[in-house]
Amino acid sequence: MSSTKVKNIPSSISELDALWNLNLSNCPNITELNLNGTPPNQEQPSLVQPLNIPSSIKLFKLAQLTNLKVQECNSLKSLSGLPLSLEQLFATGCPSLQSVSFGGNYQRVFCNLPQQFNFLFDNCFNLNQDARDNSLAAFLMIIKVLAKQSAMQLKLHVIPRWYDEFPRLIYCLPGYEIFDKFENKSKNSSITVKLDSGTSITRFLCFALCVILDYNHFDEFGACSTYVYCEYQLKGIYGFQNFRRAWRSGKWGKRECDFQVHPIRISNDHVFVMFSNDMVHKDMEYEEASFDFKVTCSCYDDDDGDDDDDDYDDDDVADVHEERKVNECGVHVFYVDAYTFNVSDASCNINFSSEEGIMQS
Repeated sequence: MSSTKVKNIPSSISELDALWNLNLSNCPNITELNLNGTPPNQEQPSLVQPLNIPSSIKLFKLAQLTNLKVQECNSLKSLSGLPLSLEQLFATGCPSLQSVSFGGNYQRVFCNLPQQFNFLFDNCFNLNQDARDNSLAAFLMIIKVLAKQSAMQLKLHVIPRWYDEFPRLIYCLPGYEIFDKFENKSKNSSITVKLDSGTSITRFLCFALCVILDYNHFDEFGACSTYVYCEYQLKGIYGFQNFRRAWRSGKWGKRECDFQVHPIRISNDHVFVMFSNDMVHKDMEYEEASFDFKVTCSCYDDDDGDDDDDDYDDDDVADVHEERKVNECGVHVFYVDAYTFNVSDASCNINFSSEEGIMQS
């Protein structure tokens, strides 16, 4: 249904129980997409509230839908009733999009994990606060589900062969501030977090990361691939360990993802939230975690006379490779209990940095 002049998506689409891939990109006449199968003025469950969402039949609609693409739908204003089964949500380049809400609860065990989870709202500059809160809450819920699953695998020593390869999780939208959920914040590209090590509880230590990237001086280029690298060190009474993680966003090659995304130009500052299942560590009484972020961008001149969106692949040669400024960074620390596998936020984290411009939580 992509690149058509369709105006309305019938509510009966929510009855397609086996639907897993829905592509409505480049449909200029769509103004709203309601996947609840209910009238759009009916109150929707909000993830801004505590996630004790009442069970009802409508909350289990489209339980198999993992891929939703509404890229460059210029008139789209509302996305409602989005199922929490989504692994790929591409709403990039929707300048009119204001409202985003989800329906359902999240009781899922991943057997076949995708290479990457994406909730992308690049260049959606009109998102209201509820849309930002709802989409972030849904994404953080996926992070915690994956963290619990990784903790179980580590405890049982059932480590998949792909454990250190994927999945990578990326959430992106326009913004100039680190989300409040990330209690440790720094106005530069590095941060050191004090950890609560004085506990006898056997647990797993987990991190979710947040950075603000500056895209303002890349407007003259076309499609961009953004690479975010994080080097971090965990230090405790038994010594220290070093780790390095990487994420990629923006330009997808044909061999990387079955769900193709047409790359777009990104402008202004954007907030990225990132997680990886290999950022779950058995807590060895760590006292401190230090993080350093580096971002590079490979940009591709789209003024080449080729309008075929599917011709972007890994064989394309970038026109420019540059390091991108990390305006701010943040870290959310949470734990998974090794016996109950309950997830809890860190009770008290104090952050500091060797550079100026630190924001205390």
